[in-house]
Amino acid sequence: MEPEISTEFHYLYRDAGNFKVFGSVILKGRLDEKARATIINSMDEDGRFVAEQVGIPPLYEPLHQLTNGPSKADVCTHEFCHFEELPTASQPMNAVLWGESDHLVAAFERVRVWAMKLSPNAEQFGIVATTR
Repeated sequence: MEPEISTEFHYLYRDAGNFKVFGSVILKGRLDEKARATIINSMDEDGRFVAEQVGIPPLYEPLHQLTNGPSKADVCTHEFCHFEELPTASQPMNAVLWGESDHLVAAFERVRVWAMKLSPNAEQFGIVATTR
């Protein structure tokens, strides 16, 4: 019997000073190439997305813990890194279980405009929303 496969979605938050922190969420199930392409093609041209808009946990706080809090270098987006398939039984102990893989695909598909205003950092830029 083949082991059950989960997909790990790796991403990062990088501020304008190039300070960064990495994170990931575990998705139940495998993402095929079409699903992966749907997610990636929904991001902006640099692979950025608004974490709050697709329900991915934002990584601002972990960076702020390392850099003494919010700063003018904070930005509104996170960056996609890569997908990783792993047997469900070997998930990292500190893994964030996000939900079904097809639910993340649907969350990215619903995005028509990246709503920067959902980020707590938007106010300092006077941002309301941007299109992709």
